[in-house]
Amino acid sequence: MRKQTKTFLTLIYLVLPIMGIAMPQRSDSVKLNNEYATINLAAELSKHGYAHGDALSLIQAARLVKQLGIVSDDNQKTAVGGSDDLRTKTIKVNMNDSELLADAKALAKDNGILLALIDQVGSNVRGVCNDGNRRIYSAVRAHATDVYKLRCPSTKPVSVRVVGDGDTDLSLMIYDPEGNIIYNDDEDEDCIARFTPRWTSVYEIHIVNHGDVYNNYTLFIHISD
Repeated sequence: MRKQTKTFLTLIYLVLPIMGIAMPQRSDSVKLNNEYATINLAAELSKHGYAHGDALSLIQAARLVKQLGIVSDDNQKTAVGGSDDLRTKTIKVNMNDSELLADAKALAKDNGILLALIDQVGSNVRGVCNDGNRRIYSAVRAHATDVYKLRCPSTKPVSVRVVGDGDTDLSLMIYDPEGNIIYNDDEDEDCIARFTPRWTSVYEIHIVNHGDVYNNYTLFIHISD
């Protein structure tokens, strides 16, 4: 069974780059759905890699993270409230490509093929997001709220998605410039908000952790052209 799993993961590693090259130009909604599917795959590979000590899964997760242009950046948010962890974390998911590759290297030991793949992914160019779009990996403390400010141009549709690690429930809330809640997705691990601003202004994105332990999440913000 373990051999079949490794064969399957190897096929994923080989096939996904071809899929990325062969993909035709598509609409914003299809591109976003593609990104969401890719980040979910990266999270599952990361989860599998840590749970089973599988270096190849971590390498592939790191490659997808770089391809999507995800960055680890706590400077764009304000953390409000929170507490120390009240229980042990039960799920490990990591979307920081540098940490994924370092952990994969420790697992690979003297396996030359895996070490070559790690070097290859490490040298890959990170994907670049268009102006106004963000792909951020961060963590929200237990019972805390992470707040991001986003300047939105009028009449351009905005899509916000938060993918948590599954260890706690998250809420996604969007506030307009007057402090009104225009979107509230309560207590889920995968939250999506879509809205079209009536005027150009700064909106607030609130990510609320309802659990007793921190939650690693990926935040996607897409403003249509």
